[in-house]
Amino acid sequence: MSLTSTFITVAGPTGAGKSLLVNRSIEAEPENRGVLQLDHYYKTADQVPAYAGYNNFDHPDALALDQLADDMTTLSQGRPITPPTVPEHYTAIRRAKRDDTHAPQPVMFIEGFLSLYNSEIRKLTDYAVWVTAEKSVRLRRRKERSGLDRKYVNEVLLPMEKQFLLATKQYADSVLDTTKDTPDQAYRKFRRELKAYLN
Repeated sequence: MSLTSTFITVAGPTGAGKSLLVNRSIEAEPENRGVLQLDHYYKTADQVPAYAGYNNFDHPDALALDQLADDMTTLSQGRPITPPTVPEHYTAIRRAKRDDTHAPQPVMFIEGFLSLYNSEIRKLTDYAVWVTAEKSVRLRRRKERSGLDRKYVNEVLLPMEKQFLLATKQYADSVLDTTKDTPDQAYRKFRRELKAYLN
């Protein structure tokens, strides 16, 4: 009998803590949980729309969201998938052959900022969590994690958040604000959310 996966989609703005929460959850139960990260579905740089003199990796058209929806469908049928791309860096996404196959798990996270933008992904999602924090906190975390091009943030990232991302919060089943949380505190809150839904 094929394994039936429960899809938990974790969306929200940059620096909110999405990856940390999902990774901690998988580390706690690696035999029962897996993840498809939106970062693996970036298109090649020549396919990404330009905006304000930049490759606009914060636009929905920079992502192969239909492919992600197809991969979710494949997993829901009990079959493994291989994500199509792998990022080298936020501003330098490269297409590469991958040998890491993602097999269906009882809980499959779909993690990434625009994970709730695509209607097909939303249809396949069983439960959605919106992770957020105050803007100043998010941008500080992003700077600590991977550096911060303030011009890109002000002219591309924040306008794209306003135009495309923030409205997708309405599709979430719950909202998790990590503004005042340590990583451990945020994870405990996330773990309680999952436990309440899965049990």
